[in-house]
Amino acid sequence: MAEVRIDWQLINKLRESGFVKLGDSFRVNLDVINLFEKRGKVFRRAVWLLPRNKAIWFVRFYDAKYGNDISPDGKTFTTKRWPRDNRNTRIIFGRHTHTGRRLYFGEFKFDENESPDNGEIWKRVAVETELPPPEADG
Repeated sequence: MAEVRIDWQLINKLRESGFVKLGDSFRVNLDVINLFEKRGKVFRRAVWLLPRNKAIWFVRFYDAKYGNDISPDGKTFTTKRWPRDNRNTRIIFGRHTHTGRRLYFGEFKFDENESPDNGEIWKRVAVETELPPPEADG
């Protein structure tokens, strides 16, 4: 397997700004993970767990078998009912169909009251996510 090249220039620029926000995009999932200071070489899961009841969620909108959809205004995300961890806040990155880049969609909270038995509804609660400071990198 070829080694993935990490975009440290982009990661360091965003860490210095303190936030990832709508419009930010990344070449590979590993760039996103390193942005949140999780060092790794390979990553092939859909969810990366973070502290404080949060998780990064790499969503596939282009594959119908996952049942993922986002509303036209970007405020509501729906998906099939999946076995989940207890983290009720997800930082969602979706893969762009044409460019393959991972786009930041915001922070979403699980809405248990509106979710049907066979699906999940997540509501956007933030359009930017605070990043750990660069000096916490160790």
